Amino acid sequence: WARLPSGRGSFQTTTPTRGEFNGISIVVPDRVVTTLEEVTVVINEVVNSPAAPDLDWIELYNYGTAAVNMAGLRLTDEATNPGDGYYFGQPGCSTNIVIEAEEYFVLTRDEQCSFDFGFGNNDQVILWFDLETMISSTAFGPKYNGTIVPSGVSWGRLPNGREGSFTTLIPTKGSANQEAIMVMH
Repeated sequence: WARLPSGRGSFQTTTPTRGEFNGISIVVPDRVVTTLEEVTVVINEVVNSPAAPDLDWIELYNYGTAAVNMAGLRLTDEATNPGDGYYFGQPGCSTNIVIEAEEYFVLTRDEQCSFDFGFGNNDQVILWFDLETMISSTAFGPKYNGTIVPSGVSWGRLPNGREGSFTTLIPTKGSANQEAIMVMH
């Protein structure tokens, strides 16, 4: 038994790491991986001003070939305070949130066992491995990159996954991203 990740996560059955950091368990057939290098989940799409009555949401995407157990990873909207925000496996929530290979996982603001921070037109989202190591991040708004994301449009990767560049999109909650076509009058 050990806390995953070290010092702050819930107690779980894991591979002994005597004197070393207790990493994140990633489910891989016939073995358990605990290294940052094998985490293949990225922030794929964010909606900060959805069409009513929806709430802000964040879509994660596993671009890898193995399932990833998200226990202990953290989502924040501030780079300066990674200890705040939502972490997978927090008290009262499942410690077995697994994102299968090439699958999506959506968190909607203020739902049970989800994030509670809202987004503005100058904001960011960061996925942390631990309190010091970012896995994936994006930022939008004049403060960061000059892009204002209009209501009813999302900010996401095109194409999906780690190689995609962020741009405005048609919201595609839980599925492949599609480019937004802006019509000028």
